Amino acid sequence: MFKITPPKNSIVERTRFYKDDKEVNLGVLWKWGYTLFTEKPDFLRDYDPNIGVILGEQYEFDGGDYSDGDEVCFYTHNVTSEDLDEVKEIFHNMSGDEYYGEEEPEWSWDDPTTVMFGELEVREVENCFD
Repeated sequence: MFKITPPKNSIVERTRFYKDDKEVNLGVLWKWGYTLFTEKPDFLRDYDPNIGVILGEQYEFDGGDYSDGDEVCFYTHNVTSEDLDEVKEIFHNMSGDEYYGEEEPEWSWDDPTTVMFGELEVREVENCFD
């Protein structure tokens, strides 16, 4: 098993929201975390720490709870402050890709993705506690 740990503040879990020609990427910049792979991942061969890598949904990272991360938000130029409020309301009423709010939102979204970047520490381990 391989444990891959990026530097502090180098894991982003984000969700892309979209409506008409507007797009908002909203997520959490985790202060710490790691991911486990059963085999040494192929992406390491061509990995660029300035670009990072999007982890497929088959890989999960172990990070802190929400209070350990900072909210990050990127959006297109035509997104209004009202749009941002709507998207943040949706985001804060989600678990994974499931929405638990009262009203059906006008925005659509993709499944959350996790991005790691920076110089990665790669160690072969027996279990996640190593």
